[in-house]
Amino acid sequence: MTAIKRRAFPRARVQIEVSATLLASGQVFEGTLRDISIGGAYLQIASREFHRSLQIGTSVELRIPKFPPTLGHIIRKGEDLGIALQFFHKEQFIEFMRQLCNLMAGHAEPQQ
Repeated sequence: MTAIKRRAFPRARVQIEVSATLLASGQVFEGTLRDISIGGAYLQIASREFHRSLQIGTSVELRIPKFPPTLGHIIRKGEDLGIALQFFHKEQFIEFMRQLCNLMAGHAEPQQ
């Protein structure tokens, strides 16, 4: 039986200490980047309690040393205290910002 390849982009296995911020609360946390691609990344977190508190769909700003911040959202939580992030691409970011502006202006609730 052959595995179905679901990834849109190839990924690189890495081990890089990074920080990230939850956009809704501003809470900063640290972790180890385990893999990365154009479409997303997998980040392992040290705190089991913090990992448990994270929700699928939460928007995150990922900061990798020597690179500009990258925006994404959590799409999966791993048993190994990891989170899979899908990066926002231009169209997704524009939609995210539209929803955020509407929410801040009191016009709409965010879509999950």
